[in-house]
Amino acid sequence: MSHLATSLKRSRSFHKESPGRWKTARPFTLLILVVLFALAAYAKAATIVVTVTALIDGRDQLILQNNTMQWHHFDYAAVGRHEGRNEPTTISLSVDGVAKMSLVEWIPMWSAPPPNELNGLNIYSSVFNQLLPGTPQEASITSLSILEGSQSVSFIQRPLAINNYTSIIEFNDNAPLGSQFYTVQVVYRTVPEPSVAAIILVATCGLWQLFSGRRSAHSNRHIRT
Repeated sequence: MSHLATSLKRSRSFHKESPGRWKTARPFTLLILVVLFALAAYAKAATIVVTVTALIDGRDQLILQNNTMQWHHFDYAAVGRHEGRNEPTTISLSVDGVAKMSLVEWIPMWSAPPPNELNGLNIYSSVFNQLLPGTPQEASITSLSILEGSQSVSFIQRPLAINNYTSIIEFNDNAPLGSQFYTVQVVYRTVPEPSVAAIILVATCGLWQLFSGRRSAHSNRHIRT
């Protein structure tokens, strides 16, 4: 007897001898498929880490949106300008632990050149537009860590669809201790929606379970009669 014939015989024997076992296994098979498709959807999630170092003297806000970065200055000397200096903002970016940018130096342009400190002016810097591959343009979970610096750093705005996924981080070094370098790390963990295929499979599994339950109840009633 050929291998194919043997396999068919075993399959028929399984269905004949264990019909209940096969019917019970089918819903679990669908459930496993649903889990696999859901895992495939969430496998697309990414962790993006942006690390920024800058000389802060007063109060300044860092604006991050997609592949752009910009400073908004409020109090005392502007970012990098304390005591007439012109210190760069240093940027690193990684995706899932793989470096995409490493210690890239950006010197923001302001309304006046150094040694002007631009004390207390409410002004914006030039825009850095090479933050690649950029911050997420989708739902994400964000966190902020201060790696260097002794005063306050906090989220003023977290990225949401309503603000075009723009993050605003405020550095407040207004305490009378002079300027200091701050290094912060902003972490974005994307949260993708389940794929359409996963949703369809979940619905299919639910309908199958409902159908199986009704068929089982009908069979029980038939046996009783």
